[in-house]
Amino acid sequence: MISGTPYNPVRRYIPRINTRNGRVIPRLATLLLGLSILLYSGAMSAQVPESPLDETFTRLEGRIKRVELDNGLRLIMMRNDYAPVVACYMKFKAGSADETDRTSGIAHMLEHMLFKGTRRVGTRDFESEEKYLYVSQRWMNKLDYWRKQLEQARADQDESGAADAQQQVIKWRQRLDALNAMARRFIIQEEDSYLYSVNGARGYNAYTSADLTNYQVNLPANRLEVWARLESDRMQNSVLRDFYTERYVVAEERRMRVENVSRRMLFEQFLSNVYGTHPYGRPVIGPMESIQYLNQGMAMDFYKTYYAPNNAVIAIVGDIQFDETEALIRKYFGPIPARRIPRVARPEVHPPVPH
Repeated sequence: MISGTPYNPVRRYIPRINTRNGRVIPRLATLLLGLSILLYSGAMSAQVPESPLDETFTRLEGRIKRVELDNGLRLIMMRNDYAPVVACYMKFKAGSADETDRTSGIAHMLEHMLFKGTRRVGTRDFESEEKYLYVSQRWMNKLDYWRKQLEQARADQDESGAADAQQQVIKWRQRLDALNAMARRFIIQEEDSYLYSVNGARGYNAYTSADLTNYQVNLPANRLEVWARLESDRMQNSVLRDFYTERYVVAEERRMRVENVSRRMLFEQFLSNVYGTHPYGRPVIGPMESIQYLNQGMAMDFYKTYYAPNNAVIAIVGDIQFDETEALIRKYFGPIPARRIPRVARPEVHPPVPH
């Protein structure tokens, strides 16, 4: 699964500088020009009839319905019957800005993990598989402990300590690989993608930004219930399968898309300089030193904290009937209980002062 382009939280704060004949128009002049246009438009508004754009908005308003369920889930529906298809989006108000320095990158990592299935999807026998998942988490923590010991011993130039730690790293890595190989007997790889595909889906994807995580897919209109069943299951029953392997995938994604692309490294530094200690200053994918030590416990804590109906918005656009669609959402999402959603305290933005 390929994550979408991370949201750029500063894009709308970067001023656009207009040029004409190679000369830069001062920002003040640009602002005054804009104000003049607005004032002129206001003076003419009494004489000009409703524009085609206004008429379009008026028509669209009658094709949109908003609903909030008892558990706090918000549903936005837009009727568009040009083709018998629907575009479905489920957005959670949780992203990299809700992480801590220690868990930086966990929102994006969780997005990857939620394509691994649930207690019902992606498994041949979850009761048998679950035992391996529990042991895998413990052994992964053991491996990470010895990896840190190895790093520290090397930093201290402790050859004996480094040799001992290296042996432990090898031992726990081999054990974990063998355990995960046994667990894969129960796993049905990408079963969620298969279920969507056989029902005519297109564009099944997701992305993480600073403030939200989005899951989306396009389907034939008569397959909307398939989406409701799968996504309500994702919201409450996801299983973090094969975490150790996926962590390596995310680390490689960072190397390929960020660390090997100079302009993206430069942009990360720009965000850090602009936002300082604010969470917006951290990269959405997370720094490499954090990604390498993310674990299942962190991901499950984030999932149980933020993936709740009262922290989500569903948008459905296409060939739908409002009453039928609302009834479908209430049937599958209505029983999911709301949760108390904490928010990470966000400091004021204090950019570093140049020396």
